[in-house]
Amino acid sequence: MTRIDAEFVERMPDPAFVVVNDKVVYENERFRRQFGAGFEPAARIAPGQVEEWMKWLKDADLRSSDSSRTYRFRLADGGWSEADVSIVPVEWEGCAARLALFREQRRRTPDVEHRLLESAGIGVWVLDTVRNAVVFVSPAFYRLTGMEVPEFWEKLCKSPETAAHPDDAAKIRRMVRELKEGRSVEARFRLRREDPDRYVHLEIRTTPVVGPDGRLERLEGVLSDITERAELEQRLHYMANHDELTGLLNLRALRRNLRDAVARAKRAGKRVAVVCFDIDHFKKINDRFGSFLADQLLCETADRLRTSAGPNRWVARFSADEFAVVVADVVSRDDIRREVERLLRLLREPYNLDGYDLYVSFSAGIAVYPDDTDEESELLNVADTALLHAKRNRNTYVFYQKALSPSTLEGAMLEIDLRKALERDQFELYYQPQFDLNTRKIVGAEALIRWNHPTLGQIMPSKFIPLAEETGAIEQIGEWVIRRVCRNIKKWQDLRDHPIPISVNLSARQFREENLVDKIADALNETEADPRLLELEITETMSMNDQCDSVLRDLKKLGVRISIDDFGKGYSSMAYLNRFPINRLKIDRSFVADMEQSEENYAIVSTITALGHHLHLEVVAEGVENAQQCKLLKTLSCDVAQGFYFSPPLPEKRFERVLLKA
Repeated sequence: MTRIDAEFVERMPDPAFVVVNDKVVYENERFRRQFGAGFEPAARIAPGQVEEWMKWLKDADLRSSDSSRTYRFRLADGGWSEADVSIVPVEWEGCAARLALFREQRRRTPDVEHRLLESAGIGVWVLDTVRNAVVFVSPAFYRLTGMEVPEFWEKLCKSPETAAHPDDAAKIRRMVRELKEGRSVEARFRLRREDPDRYVHLEIRTTPVVGPDGRLERLEGVLSDITERAELEQRLHYMANHDELTGLLNLRALRRNLRDAVARAKRAGKRVAVVCFDIDHFKKINDRFGSFLADQLLCETADRLRTSAGPNRWVARFSADEFAVVVADVVSRDDIRREVERLLRLLREPYNLDGYDLYVSFSAGIAVYPDDTDEESELLNVADTALLHAKRNRNTYVFYQKALSPSTLEGAMLEIDLRKALERDQFELYYQPQFDLNTRKIVGAEALIRWNHPTLGQIMPSKFIPLAEETGAIEQIGEWVIRRVCRNIKKWQDLRDHPIPISVNLSARQFREENLVDKIADALNETEADPRLLELEITETMSMNDQCDSVLRDLKKLGVRISIDDFGKGYSSMAYLNRFPINRLKIDRSFVADMEQSEENYAIVSTITALGHHLHLEVVAEGVENAQQCKLLKTLSCDVAQGFYFSPPLPEKRFERVLLKA
């Protein structure tokens, strides 16, 4: 997501403002001069469009660079103007935000309309299509297109591939067909100018006039040059999907391409591999030679991967010194092995950087669909697991194997590191906000632990929690998490008028502890946190424990909330739902992930939601990643959602800033 600041917004060629949690937090000078300071929809948007504006601002599909609409606004001088508004996702002061870009079309006063017709920026034209004669054309039309109106129309009809950018030809044919059918059109395309490599981005609005016999008689159109705006949108779209340093895809774009590659492989019966590469001893290189040379090494590594990856390959950088290559349409693991060995040979060639010849080794971890997992969302995690194993010896590659249990994955060294991690203050809590699907307000959050390992970097819980359970370290780690969350609950309940509950995952071993209830009671008492704001998440499997009923009832006596996590993946026994003191059901992300394509998943989500509501339970959907999923969940009356579509997990301080602004 692109990080912007006030200086960036002020450089915008158009009026613009920044929205965080549905509130305007910054307006540039162009916006204040044209529309007035202090944007309030009810006062600035034409009656009848306010509700639509608010809904669109929340629901706009920010993955698309074409997320734009036209609204009528009151100007600073009291007049009215129609403006095109585009919304793009950005990061503002550490928070997820939306940048609104305004481009005025025309004012609704006779004097201004007259000036528009005479202005050099907009081409207005009327063409008699029966006689192929121009009825009216403004001077700007020729300057914009480099041709007269009849020639312009004829080229669009007969040779759109040469008149415009080849990628826009299909769009132009569709536009011409709709005009001939008597339908008004709005379109954007790139028109070729005298220089065959130069294009001007045009926005055209055309209304056809059809005679009594159904024959097209006349076209009335307005043409605008939106090149500067389109190039800015393209730049913002690029920045939102690429790593700033290397220009490679970022994690967000990689996940999208990986999802598409797996879908194609599923249809074709082929394999997809994800290969995670890591620079061995990168921290030592950075410490010895400095960040400038280290950045050069990262860029050179990116260039080697990009230029040699070949077709049906996507390369991304998704952490400091970690890269990923998606290898699509492969038949066998031997093909993948040869590809990885070829890339490693290339990466291990010496790097000449700033007068130094560096010899760098790489480790690689490989995961294959569908051999290692049939869930595309898990491929990166599985490849990362294999990479961690490869880094034990370094300068090698490892295919993921299900036999790589936590013990063999990291061995005794990792176990020792894990036991010392608490005393060395290496754990950190992230918080992923949960949003009410109707109001789009934050109504809760889930606490998620991260291990900041001194040499392996940040390790996700899926990598070390199984090891912690195996070794018993989970008891101390779990107690630390609960106390830390209770401390923050107390802090935030004192800072906000309407505090929100924070949920904590209990592991199976924690849940079996005899003194679990006492530990939680002690944490609540010592921190003076409101127990109603602490939510404990257990899985369906844990709920089948013989002691579960009594433990849950003792916890409920403390006043805490209870939720069933990953619902739908366990035993699917419904009896305990009515018997146990449960507040929430959390629908497993695997069902939400494909619900817009899978009728089966959609039916499962619908059933769980209806079941939860029938039992007077709140229903939470996990793993919401796009607007379509959000829309379907809202249609099913799901109560709450969390996922990357709304916000990724945030470090504690960033989450606190977001929470206090909400």
